[in-house]
Amino acid sequence: MDVSAGRASRWLVGLALLLLLVGAGLRFHELTRMVVWHDEVFTGVRVFGFHHEELLRSLFSGRPLTPDALLAFQRPDPGRGWNATLGAIAEHPEHGPLYYLLARFGSHFTDDSRIALRGTSALLSLLLPPALFWLARELFGRGRAPWIALALAAVSPLHL
Repeated sequence: MDVSAGRASRWLVGLALLLLLVGAGLRFHELTRMVVWHDEVFTGVRVFGFHHEELLRSLFSGRPLTPDALLAFQRPDPGRGWNATLGAIAEHPEHGPLYYLLARFGSHFTDDSRIALRGTSALLSLLLPPALFWLARELFGRGRAPWIALALAAVSPLHL
């Protein structure tokens, strides 16, 4: 390998590591500012041990719906423990059970359920770039491909 190829490799490694830091920061930037969307609502319902039928009965009861009535399903309820969460995720296993249990565990560290759910997802997403780096290294060797894969995974809009 000549000297210019070595410099390009060091430049690529530096860029990939910089993008990794930027991507990690973006994953945690303003977690509470974004609008809560459909999937997050139902994930929160299951994480906090509510059943889908309970939610539907409450929402479509014929009474006017208040924000507090809806938000009650998106917050931890002291009367519902880990068994309620296990029961709720057994009915609708959209994500792996470990994700729901980690999100439930994360809810003990903050009062904001959005931070608990999104923070769990953001922490788990930090595992993707190193895993993809390892996979690319196994497939393509020690060249530039693993570093390019790491950089792309770090700032991919799909994964942010």
